[in-house]
Amino acid sequence: MKRIQQNSQTSVYHCLSRTVHGERWLDEHGKAVFCKILHKMSAFCGIRVLTYCVMSNHFHLLLEVPKKEEREKIPDTELLRRFRLLYGEEGTDYMPISATKLESHFNANDSTARRWRKCLQQRMHNLPLFMKLIKHRFTKWYNITHHTYGTFWAERYTSLLVEPDDEILRKVACYIDLNPVRAGLVNDPSRYPWSGYGAACMGDYHQRDAISYLSAYGDKTDRTAFECYEQELYWRGSFEVEGSGKGGIIPQSIVGQRIDQRHRCQKEKRGFIHNMAQILRNGCVYGSHSFVERNADWVRQRLGRKKTARPIQEEANEATCYLVACRE
Repeated sequence: MKRIQQNSQTSVYHCLSRTVHGERWLDEHGKAVFCKILHKMSAFCGIRVLTYCVMSNHFHLLLEVPKKEEREKIPDTELLRRFRLLYGEEGTDYMPISATKLESHFNANDSTARRWRKCLQQRMHNLPLFMKLIKHRFTKWYNITHHTYGTFWAERYTSLLVEPDDEILRKVACYIDLNPVRAGLVNDPSRYPWSGYGAACMGDYHQRDAISYLSAYGDKTDRTAFECYEQELYWRGSFEVEGSGKGGIIPQSIVGQRIDQRHRCQKEKRGFIHNMAQILRNGCVYGSHSFVERNADWVRQRLGRKKTARPIQEEANEATCYLVACRE
């Protein structure tokens, strides 16, 4: 399957990748290193990590990718800051120029500056490159650390275009942050440090802001956004996902401590739809019927389909959520 990216507007994606043969190679140290690389790549590429979860054999990312034309507006000072963040003061074999030399070219605004400016700009707001850098850097670290060689990841990655709607984004984000609970690793998502919600609860204020932004999409001033997301997360986590093979739930004793009666979700919001895992793994577009219809044509063309991608309704009583399947 080819990866998709909507370049003409700021978009949100769920990305997933697994290890070779599903081997559980990511221990606690490996997860911490992956998270460090993830945040560094996020700061360099200008791609916002709304939430994430790193498991022993796969990872989930919920990413906001700005439209590509905005990268041309990034000032030279910001390009230099990002260059130093990723390549250091002296550069690397991949970027054979020092930050000081690059700054002098930018100040002179000569032909070399224009060439390097274009080179760096092409790395911004670029989802395929972002994913490639993360996975390549982690594989390199893992092989050096464990004295191994070869491929770490089983495949490239899957990318699901998610409608930037508050309710839909929270549903996907909750599924991601509840992964360690469903797998029986913890009974409280705040106790898992290698996830967006867990990191936010342990003092990562940047991730807390990202989750707040996710919960009140487009309104960064909503101070209750993080609390609202927390309420929904624990409410959803208190119900078993039928037919998923992952029966872990948050105990009622913990749910009762976290959920305020005033913020309890509506009854129809409890749990998850049965095929959420399939949607995130195999889907192309996820959102309302109108959102899917608006994006079905360009996705079909991007994937080289001969047939029009068809929307699949998740549940009979949930008319707002549809999937464009990647397999006809």
